[in-house]
Amino acid sequence: WILPSGRELTVGESYGRVEVLQNGSLLVNNAIPSDAGSYKVIVTSEAGTDGSTVTPVVVVPTKFVTVAKDKILVSGQPEAPSPDGTVIVPTGSNFSMTCSASGSAPVDLSFTRDGILVVPNDRIRIDVKDENTKTLIIENMMTEDVGNYDCSVVNEGDAEETGVYIFVDDGPKIRRAPSRPIEDVPDGSKVFIGRENVTVVKGETLEIACNASGIPR
Repeated sequence: WILPSGRELTVGESYGRVEVLQNGSLLVNNAIPSDAGSYKVIVTSEAGTDGSTVTPVVVVPTKFVTVAKDKILVSGQPEAPSPDGTVIVPTGSNFSMTCSASGSAPVDLSFTRDGILVVPNDRIRIDVKDENTKTLIIENMMTEDVGNYDCSVVNEGDAEETGVYIFVDDGPKIRRAPSRPIEDVPDGSKVFIGRENVTVVKGETLEIACNASGIPR
């Protein structure tokens, strides 16, 4: 065998991570991109000599570059996910997440929501810096935008994904109900639900129920 460097190896010989096996095969251990090149095999017998050239391509598996804190923005400000990977986004704000990947080209980098490919529309777009760096941008966030958002990368060698869970907070709300007394309270007191004025006899117990929603509670 003749290596790309021009060095010749015969059966049983080795050079660094490269060796020629007893059956004549060439073995490159722990291949890296710099191992790519033209390898020529020469076979000699009493009938003559023949040769052939092999050009391997070393594929590097995809690897995500960790998404930095300032790569997740809510209305232009950096937002770090909580320990469980959640990002709380107020309704009406803008959200963006930049993902970068490294690995042998071609690299297919895409965004999914709950496992479904994100399709751009009038509020959602994907900005492309290059084939290895893309940014998902969602404007005017709505409660229906809640979900798991992942950036996925694939090449011939591997596939990886990472992402966050987006919770869209529409602000604190008091949930109203018609004012009415509840008579079946164990201690005999009356509970009123609602905002209307109520009359309570002196000495009675009054309990005012408040049903609210929001983050944090």
